[in-house]
Formats: sequence, C-alpha cells, structure tokens
Amino acid sequence: MRVNLEHLVKLHPKQEEALRAVGRYSYILYGGARGGGKTHLAIVLAFIAAVQFPGMTVVIMRRYLDELRRVIIKRFFEIFGVLEGRLYRYQKSTRTVFFTNGSTLYFVSADEPEKARKELGAEVQLYIVDEANTFPEDFLVFLKGSLRNTRIPNWKPTLFMTANPGGVADSFFINYFVSPNYSVWTEEELREKDEYLYIPARVYDNPTILENDPQYVRKLESLPEALRRAWLDGEWGVYEGRFFETFDRSRVVEPFAIPSSWLRWRAIDLGALNHWSVCLWFARSPEGVTYVTDELGVKTTWSEFAAKIVERGDPHLLTYADRHMFVRSVGGETVQTAQMVFARHGIPVVMANDDREYGWRLVLDGFARGALYIFANCIRLREALERAVVHRTRFDIQRFELDDYVDALRYGIASQPVQLPSGKTEEAPPSYVVELKKLREERIAARERTLVVARDMGEPEEYVSPYVWF
Repeated sequence: MRVNLEHLVKLHPKQEEALRAVGRYSYILYGGARGGGKTHLAIVLAFIAAVQFPGMTVVIMRRYLDELRRVIIKRFFEIFGVLEGRLYRYQKSTRTVFFTNGSTLYFVSADEPEKARKELGAEVQLYIVDEANTFPEDFLVFLKGSLRNTRIPNWKPTLFMTANPGGVADSFFINYFVSPNYSVWTEEELREKDEYLYIPARVYDNPTILENDPQYVRKLESLPEALRRAWLDGEWGVYEGRFFETFDRSRVVEPFAIPSSWLRWRAIDLGALNHWSVCLWFARSPEGVTYVTDELGVKTTWSEFAAKIVERGDPHLLTYADRHMFVRSVGGETVQTAQMVFARHGIPVVMANDDREYGWRLVLDGFARGALYIFANCIRLREALERAVVHRTRFDIQRFELDDYVDALRYGIASQPVQLPSGKTEEAPPSYVVELKKLREERIAARERTLVVARDMGEPEEYVSPYVWF
C-alpha cells in the first residue's frame, strides 16, 4: 500500500539537504543559528526513516524529560497523530512508537547519563539528538561508538545532531564539524574523517518562520553583537560557551582515604523543596592540593537536609554556608533561620565568602594549576561543571538546574582559598586567564579559515522520496 505523506510534511530545501545526507554519513551536525527548523526536522526525520526502512530502530533524544514531553512528543502527535492506529501504535508508559512495518521509535531523555546509557545498549541505526549542545561532550562521543546496523540494507548508521552555539559542547562541534582541528582527533577518528558533515542552517533558510513570525527575526537582529552573530548568523566561537574551560577529565580522580591530618571542611548552598540544597565535602593535603570528596543534593526541608548531612558523619566539621541561611525576617516578621535549624542538629555554620567573581576566579585557577580536583563519586558536581555556560554580560555563569552544585563549590573555595601546591613555582602561571586566552585565539583563527565541506548531494539511488512511504 502506498501512503502519501506530503500533506503532513513540508521540508524546506536546507532540511531536505539534511534528510538526503542521513544514512550516507555517520555523523551529521545540523544548525548553528536559531530558527532554522532543527526540532521540526528531527521529528520528521525520525518518522520518515522509520516508515521507509522496515525493521529500523530510531532513537530521538532530548536532554530533559519535561522538554522531551513538551516539545518533541507533543509536536510528533501534532504532525503525525492522525496516523496512529494505521501506521503505528504508541506505548505511553515506555514512550515507544511501534510501526506496522517492524520499525521502532524510542523517545528518550538523558536526565541521568548512566540511565540513558543503559537504555541505549541495543542496536540503533539512527540516533537523533535534538539540542545536542546541552549534552556533555563525553556523552556525545559515547553515542558515536554505539551506532550499529546488521539488518537495514544500504543504510549507514547515523548520529544526527542539532545544535546552536553557546552550550557545553561548543569546542567539540567546532573541532569536529565547523572547522575541523585534526590535531585533536584520534587515529581512528582520522580514518573516518570523511564521515563527518556540517550543514549550517539559519533562520533565513526557514521560509515558514519568515512568513509566520517575522517579529522573531527582528528580535534576533536586535540582539547584542555576540549573541546576534551566534544566534542569527550561526557563527561558532563568538559565544564563550563553557564557563569552566579549565576543568576536564584529568581533574577527576578516584576516591581515596583522607588522612586524619588533612584540613577538612564543608560548604552548603541552601535550596528549598523545589530547588537543590547542596553540601560538598572538601579536604586539603599538606602540599596544598584541594579535593572535593563527596556531595549531597536534596530537595527537601532544612531539617531533613541537616539530618542527612549528620548521617554522613563529622557533624561538627567547619561548615560554610550562603547568606540565605542567616536571613532573619520575611515580610518584616522575625522567623526561624536555617542557621538555627542546623544548630539544633549539631551543625554550626559560618557565613561563606560569596563574592561571585572572586570565587569563580579561584575555582578556575585551581583547576588550571592542578591545585583542585574532584572525586569521581561527585557525579552531579561534575555534570554541573561541564554544563555551566558563560553569562553574556558579566563574569559569571548563567543560571541552570544544577547551578547550586557549583555555587557550593565556589563557597567552599572562596572561604578556604586554593593554594599553590608546594614545590611548584609560577614562572609563567598556567592560570585560567592563559588557558581561556589561548582557546579564544584558536577560535578566532578557526573562524578566519574557510571551511570547505565536500558534499555529493545528488539523490542516492537507493533512497526513497522523503514524502512517500511504501
């Protein structure tokens, strides 16, 4: 039976170019500017691949479950809902689409990277990662190694990613797609360098939004220069991206027993029932190297938070806390402070140094000089360090879901400043200033080079029309 989908799906030329490349290249990055129709393409691409290639397994991913439901799944049914019961059935409990031709489409979120890794262990012919710049680089690299195909003839397993500049994986996309820097590629990656394809897309490539929402374009055109170049023109590297650029995997170490002679303390960032309350444990060696040894993050009452800290031991450990723990009145009325609650649990707290710029500079410098490390069990702290992005107007981070973890880190370091490990001198300090300056210079140089991507975009002989399902 021949079912014509043309009345449901309309792709503009840039999106059709991307569709024809899927199944022919292994790794594709689509996007750059905002408004290029990335999410719409991701949903349509997942559906078309599943219906045109019987037995295919497709995964479409978004970083957070609420966004997956609100943006991806909702839009999927707005477009293809009329075909439910004819071409597919949907299992809501597992967020899975089962097609009548044997294909399967999974909607997956990656709120917890380890959970997503377990979900994606099976053979997948097409991964689609929407807003891929919200994922840490190591997760995207993991997906690259998970593509497999043993049952779809003439199909090359594909990782298809959409992204805008200004996220945690900017350097990955620049080095591998936008302006390939082969000096950072592995030998295996170099052997398949022709499998990487970058398809830039701007709002001007999307006639639908130009016609239906011209005000959106005017908003992009009126942005400050750096954001305008990134979000309107799709220019990579002008937006700083990751804030903690001096933090990498070398600063994560396996846990070890802390000698009793080492200086130890804690730092707290206080949240509430709908926001993380975070406690981090610190230890410093006699040589001056600081380690974050443990983390606790909860969304609960102050009293329960304090009780959970006590359960970890050392209730009288020196504890620094943000100023909100010492607030005495709300609306002019005297109330119980968090400091009082913690005191009843045997946890004395002192006010942390909360100078944001001072604290961030110490953290960045600590990572750059090898004077600050985190234990591998501090999973959410590591994710927060990888996800934090630069504030567009000042030396600070933009607020995000896990910012309480890095705020607690800042309190702990600013209140007990990182020292230079003994035996080291600073003839030419490898501080964050040097590191960031070097990265910026490399990005400027990369932008000045002309990117030439060889594409054979002729219609593949084995490819089916994007608007027809047989």
